[in-house]
Amino acid sequence: MSKYKDLIKQVEFFERLALYGDRDSFLRALAQDAGNTTRVSLSPEFNTLPQDYTQLPPPPPPPMDQKPEIPEVSVEDLPKPAAPRKSPQYDEATITTLQTFLNEFLRPQIEAGKRGPLAQDGVVGPDTTAVLKQWGQYNGFNTNDIHSLINTALKKRA
Repeated sequence: MSKYKDLIKQVEFFERLALYGDRDSFLRALAQDAGNTTRVSLSPEFNTLPQDYTQLPPPPPPPMDQKPEIPEVSVEDLPKPAAPRKSPQYDEATITTLQTFLNEFLRPQIEAGKRGPLAQDGVVGPDTTAVLKQWGQYNGFNTNDIHSLINTALKKRA
């Protein structure tokens, strides 16, 4: 692990030297690190970087007579959207069975007075969904797919 730490320190040193030092010192340090002790020399104008980068001239603007080519795209060229995935529909009795199962999971919380039971109305509403995700997380299931959770919970109940 110390080999990696030494390497990271060298990289940080070279970075600081490249940013704040002169190029001659930077290149000399690189050559020494590579085992090469050859003197590296540059002409004086390349040894230092300007302190204020705003002194550098701006890049030339693009020629005004040349307009960029913009390809024409029609609606027919766009990809077609995928057909929506139909979600499985559950009848009211199945969801009521699921809510009864989830109330059994919630029994310790209900008896402690921390929350009330789920309404057994046969509708997968926000409360049923939240408890279903809580049950799935408690049991280590993926909580992103509600339909998969419903099917798993119904199988566990049976």
